[in-house]
Amino acid sequence: MEQQQIVSEEWVRESTSRKVKIPTDVHYAAGLDYGYWWWIQDKGYMAWGAGGQYIIVRPDLDLVVVSLLMDLTISIVMASFLDRF
Repeated sequence: MEQQQIVSEEWVRESTSRKVKIPTDVHYAAGLDYGYWWWIQDKGYMAWGAGGQYIIVRPDLDLVVVSLLMDLTISIVMASFLDRF
């Protein structure tokens, strides 16, 4: 299967760059900022959905993690993972 880039590198750069600084008293997003639908951290960025739906991207590790679980208990596991994100 051939690899095909779907969105431009420019769009990825723009959408994953910091647009909004999240205040430190917003506990659910501590340590994160916001781009265009992406939560931004120094090491990478992520999309954060409901009930365990995540896309986590770490460019420095050439790593993408996708979770599609609809289980609220996964939040405990993901919280631990995100602490290391």
